[in-house]
Amino acid sequence: MCFMYELVPPEAMDVAADSAPWSVTAVVAVYNGARFLRAAIESILNQTRPVDEIIVVDDGSQDDSAEIARSYPNVQVLTQPNMGVVRSRNRGITDATSTWIAFLDQDDVWLPDKMERQIAGLQANPVAEVCMCGFQILIDGKPGEIRRAPENFARSLEHGCLALPSGTVARKSALVRVGGFHVDAAKAEDWDLLVRLKRSGTIFMSFPEPLMLYRRHGANVTNDPAHIYTGDLEVFDRLILPGIAAPLRPLARWRRVSMLEGDRSILEREQGQPHLTRMLRSLAMWPFGNGKRYRIAAHMVLRRLGAVGDDSIPPSAN
Repeated sequence: MCFMYELVPPEAMDVAADSAPWSVTAVVAVYNGARFLRAAIESILNQTRPVDEIIVVDDGSQDDSAEIARSYPNVQVLTQPNMGVVRSRNRGITDATSTWIAFLDQDDVWLPDKMERQIAGLQANPVAEVCMCGFQILIDGKPGEIRRAPENFARSLEHGCLALPSGTVARKSALVRVGGFHVDAAKAEDWDLLVRLKRSGTIFMSFPEPLMLYRRHGANVTNDPAHIYTGDLEVFDRLILPGIAAPLRPLARWRRVSMLEGDRSILEREQGQPHLTRMLRSLAMWPFGNGKRYRIAAHMVLRRLGAVGDDSIPPSAN
């Protein structure tokens, strides 16, 4: 078995060969995640539809993450040197003994009926091999913006990843078929995986409403605007752009960069960084699409002028 977990090897299916058809393994990759890990694990344990196995992969943490995970008798803890979240998730996939795998990041939380609803949805749609869901953002522990998953999730993947690993339930055989998460896409590994699953013939379904909470805090990798920008663009250039007619590729990439500039501006605003110039550049590059960027840009200008408070959020910006 591949120790470095660059890819999930085909023989990983041998581990789950005798598993029950609706058995589920929860996989939690953790690195120095002691602050929120208990809440994550307990959200798994509090599911109205229990999972069959919980695997926590400790990626060389220097805090007491592994000890916290071991304090729960039903949690299997795997330890390894620090190799990153992609290899950690791939090790969880490889060692899982269930037919289905549900991912949870160390700082996120499942709502109590998440697994019940997603497994029931998959049972009602037997051709589907991946189920996604929407999420709600937690900022400083307070509920914030709700982000709904697209109903036609597979089609939306050409435009970006509009869901999170913590909202994903996938058939193990589908993950093994594409080799799991791609180590070279570590800045946007979730979008990369989902696009490759789609192109392998995987059928998706989704619950648009939020079934999980995404915790946003200063230590999030996904809280780094530059990280998101470069990772997203790398996946777009490698997987999406080649499928666009050659004469249209420059325009498609220009539009993608514009949208990423807008998203980066919004995240910088939330972090109190300078952001208005970047949003105006986004609009100048590509002035089309829905009105969300215009509403947020107007709010940014009003804040700059002192017409609205610093904590004011435009109600129609979501």
